[in-house]
Amino acid sequence: MRILLAAIAVLATASTANADLILNISGVAGAGVTNFEFVTGVAGTTVGTNAVQTNAADTWSWGDTAQFGTGNGIADITIQDQIFVLTGSALLTVGTVTENITGIFLDDDGTGTGDDLGVRVANQINYGVGESVTWTGTGSINLDITAFEEGTFQMNYYYSSTTWGLDGNNTIVNIRQVAVPEPSSSIAVIGLAAVGLVVRRRRR
Repeated sequence: MRILLAAIAVLATASTANADLILNISGVAGAGVTNFEFVTGVAGTTVGTNAVQTNAADTWSWGDTAQFGTGNGIADITIQDQIFVLTGSALLTVGTVTENITGIFLDDDGTGTGDDLGVRVANQINYGVGESVTWTGTGSINLDITAFEEGTFQMNYYYSSTTWGLDGNNTIVNIRQVAVPEPSSSIAVIGLAAVGLVVRRRRR
């Protein structure tokens, strides 16, 4: 048992250690909602002096996370400088300051370049060079998952490695569509649960 637990721990470490900040984006096509999971592999480090803004800031900032993807980027529809309110419980810590993540910034930069993706917080976080960056928690926005391109994307340095402020080292975004369970499968699961309940009562 201990060997099995140790192996699981090693695999978990290996899956997250290749990135500082990991953002898992998922949803069911047509549901109109996209889910966000914020995971810290190894704490990121700020490379500039900037600020993580609030939802009131509706333009791109170098304090945001970064540009992602190549070719058509991460968004497959035109989204221009939009803020989407994040509902849930997610936290961003930069240096010694922790704030709730309250919004997601998206901007489709068109064909042939990465798309802007950033976070917004309840109260603006000002930071300097070399501060630690971590995030955690989950949330959702009112945007269908089909607005995103599926795949795994890494932060791109389109201008210079010192341009990006929030995490100038390595941020990964994983985007995937989740299949809706077949009705027959759901009924089967409910049926098995009911049978188990009956058996348990009879044994009593």
